[in-house]
Amino acid sequence: MDTITATETELKMVTLATIGKRFPEQHWLHVYTDGSAIGADTNAVAGVYSRDFSLNRAVGANSTHFDFEVAAIHMALTDIADREEQNITIFIGLRHY
Repeated sequence: MDTITATETELKMVTLATIGKRFPEQHWLHVYTDGSAIGADTNAVAGVYSRDFSLNRAVGANSTHFDFEVAAIHMALTDIADREEQNITIFIGLRHY
């Protein structure tokens, strides 16, 4: 596939197929992070979710998108540090990049 001429849908399909092949969910815990704000710089929330858990917390006004993402990554790492699973992959704010 030519990534220059591929549609966004085609790229997403290839990405999901690659993730499924390299990190099959039956053997890997998929952890997703996201940081977002409603409005320019208010109601900022960092979130983490997986098949086993879901977390979110307010980050604070006047935070940047980077701050939201870092807070979400920190939450994910803190939660998975005590887990027995050895195969864990973290997907970080993929929809924004």
